Amino acid sequence: MLEKLRLDNNMLSGPLPSMISQLTMLVELVLNDNALTGDIQEIENLLELQILELQNNMFSGFIPPGLGNALNL
Repeated sequence: MLEKLRLDNNMLSGPLPSMISQLTMLVELVLNDNALTGDIQEIENLLELQILELQNNMFSGFIPPGLGNALNL
């Protein structure tokens, strides 16, 4: 089971893949310093997150309300 996903500074572009929502045991998601776009609804169910870094991308929209249930974030 994947607990940490660090893809910062990888020149990634486009929207977040929907499969990220299936990584429900992630405690660390670091995607900063890429060119990712769109909304971040895919991370709404990642309730085990403790570290979330999304800065320096081109995301739009709102923070998903379900992310408030990630008690360790």
